[in-house]
Amino acid sequence: MALWFLLGAFALWWVWPRGRAGVKQIDPLAAARAQLGLERGAGADAIEAAFRAQLHSAHPDAGGSDEATRGLTEARDLLLRSLKRASD
Repeated sequence: MALWFLLGAFALWWVWPRGRAGVKQIDPLAAARAQLGLERGAGADAIEAAFRAQLHSAHPDAGGSDEATRGLTEARDLLLRSLKRASD
């Protein structure tokens, strides 16, 4: 019984999806920069300015949605945390 369990576990490990060669992995920081319209190396002031500019049209009070606002906020927070980690 234990042997069948081990063989099954090995088979699942073997076929479990892993990073494949030729398949582009999504970089969360690049996605956040693209969402805010920023270039690589943007500082905290540029991140905040881009966030505020995008927020004016994405906010629910301006005809946007909660999801759009949440996405912008998460992108801003991710980029600011990465800047803080890089400076530490």
